[in-house]
Amino acid sequence: MGEDIGFRSGVLGVVGALCRQIGLVDVINEATEWHPQAKMGPGERILALIMCIFRDRRALWRVQEYFEDEDLEVLFGPGVRSDDFNDDALGRALDKLYAAGAQGVMATLAMRALAVEAIPLEGALRADTATVSVWGDYREPEDGAIEITFGHAKENNRVHSKQLQLGGVSVGPGMPVLGQVLSGNSSDKTWNFETLETLSRQLDAADIEKLVYIGDAQMVTGPNLDRIADLNWRFISRLPSMYALADG
Repeated sequence: MGEDIGFRSGVLGVVGALCRQIGLVDVINEATEWHPQAKMGPGERILALIMCIFRDRRALWRVQEYFEDEDLEVLFGPGVRSDDFNDDALGRALDKLYAAGAQGVMATLAMRALAVEAIPLEGALRADTATVSVWGDYREPEDGAIEITFGHAKENNRVHSKQLQLGGVSVGPGMPVLGQVLSGNSSDKTWNFETLETLSRQLDAADIEKLVYIGDAQMVTGPNLDRIADLNWRFISRLPSMYALADG
């Protein structure tokens, strides 16, 4: 048992060090609204969730339990206790991150990570979405919020599965450039269009000239192709099967 805890603490320490190297805690705390006299900002609590994801996934209400046997002062600093990561506190941190614009925060951290690892922003940008099946009852979403819907799960081919979607763009050896949580019924056609718009705002013309956007057949629509031309993107995709030329 002791050896397992020691190994786990070592892994958590490495994850925490890598996150701090790109300034994760500071970026989140600067982007979110929270009381400066609070014991801990949203950034530290988001870091705790990331540690759990990398080492041992836990439900939100069990994260506090997960950290009970850890040396929290080494991982987070003086005076930190496991009950600082109760589910209410973690939920509030996630709400603050969502309100601040999680996608923008993600993009900032991604650019920092590329710089730290000296990975050039050039070559292929690989874009795709994936479904995540979920269970339970969900209330009606507020305007603009993510909606859990029934759909066709890509990862296990299940039909009528409650789901949400994840959209992501990576460069080089799988380094993320953009990440987004989407409603379960989101269209890949729309997502590719919006993703190109977002990337065009975040990158300058010199960066775009060095990149090739790679998407699946869902991106090949009239509006998407027109917008790709307007934004001066190069791209690689597959012709949708609805076209006779796809059989050639």
